[in-house]
Amino acid sequence: MVTMQIQGEEALLRHLGLLSQFIKTFKPALENIADQIHNEEKQVFSSGGSFDGRKAWVKLSDKYAARKNKIAPGKPILRLTDKLYKQATGKDGIYEVSDTKMETGVNLPYARVHQYGYSEKNIPARPYLTIGKTQQGKWNAIMNKYIYDQSRKSGFSVVRVGV
Repeated sequence: MVTMQIQGEEALLRHLGLLSQFIKTFKPALENIADQIHNEEKQVFSSGGSFDGRKAWVKLSDKYAARKNKIAPGKPILRLTDKLYKQATGKDGIYEVSDTKMETGVNLPYARVHQYGYSEKNIPARPYLTIGKTQQGKWNAIMNKYIYDQSRKSGFSVVRVGV
């Protein structure tokens, strides 16, 4: 059994190098993070943008809301065809996970307009892909748990030392 006690940045880097010999893939943790992103995006859409400290999306103009209601009665903002929703909340869009990399996102020509707005056409930004206040903490927790579990499986005895 290998025991690891870390004191300082130099020791941390040395021990991470040793640990990298035992952990060959981060794919399960990265898939878990992708799932977390997709689940949070579902909440962003269902809350009209106001999930996890984000501002609610600007309401539709009266003129466009009336036209949209004739085409798709009852459909919420950014859900006219659900293409954007399906790509932002699942694997319909950009989705790639490897041993060391995770990429998820939207690949639609109009996605950028909704994310950032388009002032020339008076379309306000309605950001749907953002990192919320607690999201990074959740990702860190997923990675920390994965590294901890893999360390234990590799025979490391992990000692937590307060900083």
